[in-house]
Amino acid sequence: MKHTLIVYIALFGLLVTPSNSQESKITGNVKKVLTKVELEGRWQTVQMGGEDIGDHIDQIEFIFKRDGSFKASATIKGEGVVSYEGSYKIKKSQLILKIAGEDAQNSSYSFRNGNLVLHDDKIDSWIELKKQVKPEIKRQNKSQHPTASS
Repeated sequence: MKHTLIVYIALFGLLVTPSNSQESKITGNVKKVLTKVELEGRWQTVQMGGEDIGDHIDQIEFIFKRDGSFKASATIKGEGVVSYEGSYKIKKSQLILKIAGEDAQNSSYSFRNGNLVLHDDKIDSWIELKKQVKPEIKRQNKSQHPTASS
């Protein structure tokens, strides 16, 4: 199915080293070392660009766990959600994703305004992901609890 291939490319093919031409197209990127602690959590697309990506995909989400596993899903326009699970490794400036039964995909990454930017020179596409912050749970002080009157 064509959309499955496009989703696979979007989720896992986007992860190759950006060329100088890509860096000039997406200005403001900063190179820094990524750690599992920084990567851990839910990341959602805030921007996508390039060939095929925006034509077929509404949203991409990654959930990275500190144990080296991840889940990814993409919402395909008019078709619903496609999901994948696998493992990842961080080696120097490379993020390596592996889905069961598939070849590992090497990627490089950069950051822009705190967002993770992933590139694909092969299909001239990129995605920018923002880390989703867990909402804080407000706890009431025991002295703030209402008491029953006699």
